[in-house]
Amino acid sequence: MKRRNPLKPKLPLDQDGFTLVEVLLASSILVVGLLGIAALFPLAYNNIFYASQETKAAFLAHDLMEQVESASSFEDVLSFADNPPTGATHPRPAYIATQRANWHSKAANAVPHGGGLPGGNGTIDVTVIGTSPHRRATITVTMDWMGRKGVPVSLTTQISEDF
Repeated sequence: MKRRNPLKPKLPLDQDGFTLVEVLLASSILVVGLLGIAALFPLAYNNIFYASQETKAAFLAHDLMEQVESASSFEDVLSFADNPPTGATHPRPAYIATQRANWHSKAANAVPHGGGLPGGNGTIDVTVIGTSPHRRATITVTMDWMGRKGVPVSLTTQISEDF
């Protein structure tokens, strides 16, 4: 009769557990899933970067829109335009020329933490409807920059002459 080694316990045939093939298959599936998730990180980083660029553009456009709305007269509002329409203060008042120059400089300032956009360029369009003293101006501020995805950021508002 064969003696059993007491240091080596006898395993029952119905023991629960995983075979080596099952472990390898599960590991392979897990690795493929993790690689798929890891591939999404650069895409997410790019989306966050582009969203921050759009946020900066919207902030810059809103900044200029507030300056336009605080103009001292309707004619001065018209003077903010890149090509001022008929009825604008001519020549452009010094405070408006300074505000426009500062805004354009800030929009193009792409240094880190400078608040600008790479190759940032802003345009200001003003169209006038009606005749004095009941004119209405539609002001559109558009921000564009290098590497932009999608359409440029635009903000539009209307100001009436009797504001």
